[in-house]
Amino acid sequence: MVSAVVGVLVLIPHLGRELYLVYAGLYALVGFFSVFPQSGVTLTVLEHTVRNDESPRMVARSCMSLAVLTGLALTPLCIGVAAIFSPTVPLVTVVLFTVSELIVQSVWSVLVALAQSTRSYQTGIVLRVISIAMRLAVMFVLVAFDVLTLNSLAITNLVLVAGSIVVVGAIATRGGWVSMRPGRISRTHARSMITYALGIGASTVHNTGDNYVLLATHPKGDAGVYPAGQRAVSLAMVPLSALAASTHFAVLRAGREMTNQLHKAWRFTLVGACYAVPAAIVLAIAAPVVPLVLGHEFDGTTNVIRLLAPVVVLRGLSVFPMNGLLGLGLSSLRTKLLLFNAFFSVSLYLALIPKYSWHGAAAATLISEVVSFIIAWVALSITQRRVDRLDSPALTDDDAEIAELVSVVSELSQEHIA
Repeated sequence: MVSAVVGVLVLIPHLGRELYLVYAGLYALVGFFSVFPQSGVTLTVLEHTVRNDESPRMVARSCMSLAVLTGLALTPLCIGVAAIFSPTVPLVTVVLFTVSELIVQSVWSVLVALAQSTRSYQTGIVLRVISIAMRLAVMFVLVAFDVLTLNSLAITNLVLVAGSIVVVGAIATRGGWVSMRPGRISRTHARSMITYALGIGASTVHNTGDNYVLLATHPKGDAGVYPAGQRAVSLAMVPLSALAASTHFAVLRAGREMTNQLHKAWRFTLVGACYAVPAAIVLAIAAPVVPLVLGHEFDGTTNVIRLLAPVVVLRGLSVFPMNGLLGLGLSSLRTKLLLFNAFFSVSLYLALIPKYSWHGAAAATLISEVVSFIIAWVALSITQRRVDRLDSPALTDDDAEIAELVSVVSELSQEHIA
């Protein structure tokens, strides 16, 4: 939450409208590719060390190789896509962002996951908090010396994360709880990475794909007000994300106890709606305040925020029926729905944004969120009735552990990418 607020108050006004569009668009593109070496490998580490009780040293060597090689393989592909579809963005900037996220940040994510699985959950959280705090400190320093640019931000973050890897990696190696040496990649680890990355990548495309299409089709003009307004809307969704994360255990426990997931999803949704509906209304009313904070260059954010205010309700509450599918042991169905939502969203982005700029992005987002919301509830309703009719156990313990990992890390991943 602190990081998101600082991003709005510091990063956006200092970069300006057009540069912030580049920033948001690049992170939308790089964020999709990074789910494979980052989120996908992180989940693989947790699954095979915590659930399967495999040797942490063997998992570390396999997954470290998997993260590095996947990042190296995807880096030229990501750079090529950016060069072809967003040629107005300097190639140096694209390379810096891509290398930082797909390679350096991926190694750090694996290291943190290993610390969390072999030492303690608290250790992983502390490392993440320290990393965020250092990034914020760097941002403030760059602003203080008036040298904040996309390149300076990418370079300092790259150096900072690389230094953290060296320090924490040395401590971990000496302590004997992590091996930083790459090793032979296990096929099961590679399969796990792909499985997890598909679902998270689909959510990433659905949530942020509009920013990259905007960058590719309208790199100049007022299109930059859209990601700024979108960022302000995302701040209002933070409490809902926290509520969704806090209900994971209840959902999974209900699955083991054969509790009706549809009823539980409705209860969580009603609780969430008590916040989401008033928050969306307040957001629409208070929208004119945002340009006063960001500067007159972002006057258009008022309309963007008002148009996107319903997303707080639609996206914020659709997570509960999606989690209900996990509670029923239907993680594969959930992944398929996420993939459909991603393809449907991209189709709308490509159809509306080139002609209507950010107005098309807002319309495409609202349409895709409504469809996603309806699909999630219809899917949970149908599958719950089927489970009730068969009177079969909803979820095994092993499935519950995997479902928990997918949900929690997916939330963390999407929040970081946003």
